[in-house]
Amino acid sequence: MRSFRLLAPVILAVVLVSCSTQGAFATIISASLYPECGPPGTPVELVIRFTGTRPTIKTYPDLGPVGGDVGEGIVGYDFTVPDGVHQITITIIQEGTPSRTVTFCPSSPVGGVVMPANFAIVAPWLAVIGLAACIGTVVVVAKKHQP
Repeated sequence: MRSFRLLAPVILAVVLVSCSTQGAFATIISASLYPECGPPGTPVELVIRFTGTRPTIKTYPDLGPVGGDVGEGIVGYDFTVPDGVHQITITIIQEGTPSRTVTFCPSSPVGGVVMPANFAIVAPWLAVIGLAACIGTVVVVAKKHQP
């Protein structure tokens, strides 16, 4: 009876330790999209480096990506950006729990440089509009004062 009292806590401790360390070695090391942005029709590749169990992904909207092993600890998923989608959210799931989220922006900039508004560009046109308004006012007032 005494050995059973000692054996029960040992078994319970072993079960608790094995349950808590089950996912301790499963980690997403990196997740990269290539390209990160693009217009509809762009083929996109998601490469995930991981340790432990092989991750799966869910996309919103659901794109039905095709995935396959690239190497040991590396998995890749391919999909094409559909028309009318403004953002794609990819959730990486490992051992049944979401561990990382990656976002793809379908609309890509065309190019150019973003600059602050420059008042000096429109100032001459504002002066012309102001001058025309002044001349128009003078003409209307002069016509009203004629006998």
